[in-house]
Amino acid sequence: MPRGCNHSSAQLAFLINNIHHTVCYELISLPCTASKFIISLFSAYAVHLSILASCSLILRAARKMVASK
Repeated sequence: MPRGCNHSSAQLAFLINNIHHTVCYELISLPCTASKFIISLFSAYAVHLSILASCSLILRAARKMVASK
């Protein structure tokens, strides 16, 4: 992990998962018509994918840093 970061990868995964579920819950729980609900589901899916992509990039960078030491 980068210097100054005290979070383990498990804590980081837990934090990212919490943020993801909070965002998805907020999107889906908005009072809305059927079309807005469908848009919300797609938005939640996009958020999920972007968080997974970010997480994998962070883990790759962390592995490279560890391997280079």
